[in-house]
Amino acid sequence: ADAAGGGASAKLVSQLKATCADLHLVCEAGWLAKVEQLHAIVGLHHGAMLVGPAGCGKTTAWRCLLSALASLDGVAAESHVIDAKAVGKGGLIGTLDPTTREWHDGALTATIRRVNESAHGEGGRRHWIVLDGDVDPTWVEALNSVLDDNKMLTLPSGERLPLPPNLRILFEVDSLAHATPATVSRCGMVCFGPPTAAAAA
Repeated sequence: ADAAGGGASAKLVSQLKATCADLHLVCEAGWLAKVEQLHAIVGLHHGAMLVGPAGCGKTTAWRCLLSALASLDGVAAESHVIDAKAVGKGGLIGTLDPTTREWHDGALTATIRRVNESAHGEGGRRHWIVLDGDVDPTWVEALNSVLDDNKMLTLPSGERLPLPPNLRILFEVDSLAHATPATVSRCGMVCFGPPTAAAAA
């Protein structure tokens, strides 16, 4: 089993280096180790946090990993980047009209529903939802039910949406200053250091 895992890891590292070369990126050893950590985390958790200051390689890490995995196993990959702070809780989760009691999906809810329904083959692809920006308790608390072992998004309308097995939720944040222990404990964590002088140059 160890040999098989080592072989898989070696193939991934080789593909990551090839992906970086295609994108004209320098595949620095410390950053590559973080990408490998992220790969391990998304294999174990359906929620992951990438923590570190701007410019440390968080976005490049998940984009390169997603591309490398698609090249390795042939499973098409899609990323859905959402700035939760810009859209607010209603734009992220959805809103319930107080008059008509009609429910309107938010960006996150609509994506999960679309992958679940798989009307256009979404069920056969790898999907990563990336919530870019500060983790705000006003909306992140609503995700606790989908991040725990239930993998079920409970909406204010009373509907419960299951998280598809081919979907992961990633948080890309500068720090955990505004994250609650309930959210942090439900996610895998990859901490990136500050950008190096070589990377900045």
